[in-house]
Amino acid sequence: MRKLSYIILVGALLAGCGNSEEPKKSAESANSTYTKAVEQGKLALTDGDIDKALASFELALDEKPEDSQAKNYVTQLKKTKEIENLIDDKEYKKAIKQANGLLDSTDILNSVSGQVENLRQEAKKKQGKELAAKTKKEQASSSNISTSQSQPQTQTRNNMYQVYSNRASSIVTNYDNLAAMIDGTTQGSEDKMINAENARYAQWDALLNDIYGTLKTKLPASDFNNLRNYQRQWINGRDATADRASIDAESMDSYTPKVSHAMSLAEVTKERCYELLNDYAAQLQR
Repeated sequence: MRKLSYIILVGALLAGCGNSEEPKKSAESANSTYTKAVEQGKLALTDGDIDKALASFELALDEKPEDSQAKNYVTQLKKTKEIENLIDDKEYKKAIKQANGLLDSTDILNSVSGQVENLRQEAKKKQGKELAAKTKKEQASSSNISTSQSQPQTQTRNNMYQVYSNRASSIVTNYDNLAAMIDGTTQGSEDKMINAENARYAQWDALLNDIYGTLKTKLPASDFNNLRNYQRQWINGRDATADRASIDAESMDSYTPKVSHAMSLAEVTKERCYELLNDYAAQLQR
């Protein structure tokens, strides 16, 4: 599509330049094409048409390959287009990170920065909606588990399943969501993310220990021994998973190793809490 726009733009700009064979007019024609291309590029930016703006400035650069203005526009608009593509692919975190990097550069053009800022805000808005939908789905899942295994009102005080399910929902709201809202691409955000992930891990770990302790009093000895043996294996697996996440972070364009390690501990422990609630729902309700 961009290539077609480029061809059309070239035709439009060259029409009227004439077919004179006089060499002295070639420089004037090139200069005219360059000027028109720059003007159309700036107009396209004003309209928010990144594709047309990029095609225009690429044409200007073809006419004057050493022109610094055209070079800057082409370079920055290509990066802007990459941000737009990331948003289309629902890669909102990467889009925000790339937009922040471009906006922090000292040589960004004013007309380009406005488009980048619009894209950054769009990515943040869509990221927030995606997070809200995910949270709503998790809470609905927890609610469905509760209602499908409901107990008579006289047994509410003994229904530890409901107590723990409510605690899990509270942790999601008060810790998981807050951690997810931290923009990990900004300067000085690493400590904030580590603290937030450690806080949510502490909450999920405390809930896991309470569920485990309750099951110890409710399960037959043989069943609890099986659970205990599996739980020991799970702890080793949890730690190994966090170590892998830390190592992978060093070779990927992602969070820092420390953040990835803390995030993995929290997420794996959260998953284990929900596993126990689902697997032992009946035992926890009596």
